[in-house]
Amino acid sequence: MFIATGCTANERARNFGGTQTIDLPAGKKLVNATWKETNLWYLLRPMQNGESPDTLNFIESSAYGMMNGAVIFIEHAAAAANPGATQGKK
Repeated sequence: MFIATGCTANERARNFGGTQTIDLPAGKKLVNATWKETNLWYLLRPMQNGESPDTLNFIESSAYGMMNGAVIFIEHAAAAANPGATQGKK
């Protein structure tokens, strides 16, 4: 019990079959994700015009099918500029 509560979400997802959710910054798309020891590295790029945000699952498939970890990446659309916000200001 102490081991599961005394470690980070990265460690739980990688070592004990937990699930971690990461909300990506608005306007970013996930390109790739990987582990280096207990650190999770992920590559982002700007969201292009016309692209929609996605939810992506980075899932471990262990040799014995036990304690499979998962990281869920949630993309968010960039906030639209409000052209009317500057009208009437001098």
